Amino acid sequence: MDTPLHGQEEKPDRHIDGPIIVYQMGKVGSRSVFETLEKLNLGIPVYHCHVLHDLDKIAEQLKKQFDNPFDSLAVVRQGKDLRKLIDEAPAKPWHVVSLVRDPIAQTISRFFQSIEEVIPNAGRRFKDGALNVEDLFSAFEKKWILNDPALIWFDNQFKPVFDIDVYERPFPCAKGYDIFRKGRFSLLLFRLEDLDGCAPQAFEEFFGLADFKLMKANEAANKWYQGLYKEFISKIDLSKDYLDKVYGSKFSRHFYTKLEINAFRAKWTRKPAVGASSAGVNKAADLKSGGLERKDSEIAGLRKMIDAKEREIAALRNSLSWKVTAPLRAVGGIFMK
Repeated sequence: MDTPLHGQEEKPDRHIDGPIIVYQMGKVGSRSVFETLEKLNLGIPVYHCHVLHDLDKIAEQLKKQFDNPFDSLAVVRQGKDLRKLIDEAPAKPWHVVSLVRDPIAQTISRFFQSIEEVIPNAGRRFKDGALNVEDLFSAFEKKWILNDPALIWFDNQFKPVFDIDVYERPFPCAKGYDIFRKGRFSLLLFRLEDLDGCAPQAFEEFFGLADFKLMKANEAANKWYQGLYKEFISKIDLSKDYLDKVYGSKFSRHFYTKLEINAFRAKWTRKPAVGASSAGVNKAADLKSGGLERKDSEIAGLRKMIDAKEREIAALRNSLSWKVTAPLRAVGGIFMK
């Protein structure tokens, strides 16, 4: 979990009839949306949150999973505060903005955002030369992806709170966003991959905000782990089983086309994996490729030999034919006299 809950009430400028929550699973580009809305002087609170349901259960799971989940527990506490505001005024309208993202890209970003919880003292260990990318791969596989809630976030964290089922109809992938309204709740739902292109149209349709311009938030430019992050991305090679699980999920199939999913899969498997087993696979592939090239060369050589032999045989046949028919030609010559 990342950014804590925020609420900001500005000077009235435009009329929107209830608070706004930028509410999503974390690391999907929501910081830009939150900061842009917060600075528009809308005259209503703007909140930023990641969890609103089963909060005590989440807190207990975090304590069992990590040695020091301080930041994540703070997010849970702030989620409790916001959930109280939502529940204590049952007639008040709320406007929710949410986003989705390639689930593996999102999972990796959240992993690095929470790196100090996953690997205690990670920053100090890296500074001392005691943390490398192999350590990150190990932690990612053993501590992170086994309990990743992203694929079921809308079922577990969204629908129980707002009674909106984002899976009730196909997502308009070409459009890049969808709008839901149910009772006192309304939802504007984006794909991060389309946000820059469709944000102006979507925010005008949802809030009546003309000429909406999305600010760029630069959260990670100065993080100590940026070098490790780039190396991690460049070397990661996820298993087929894991890719099948993620991209075969209801979440992935709902929000992305088959073509987009294939592109995501290629992104996370196109590079050599770290480890001997992968090296063995790559070596075997190289040997196979080299063997096929040698076979092609041998076949081409044999074809040349066969062509040459066929020419020799043709020449020999012509020569024998001439010799065999020579006496006949001579006899024929006698009878013709």
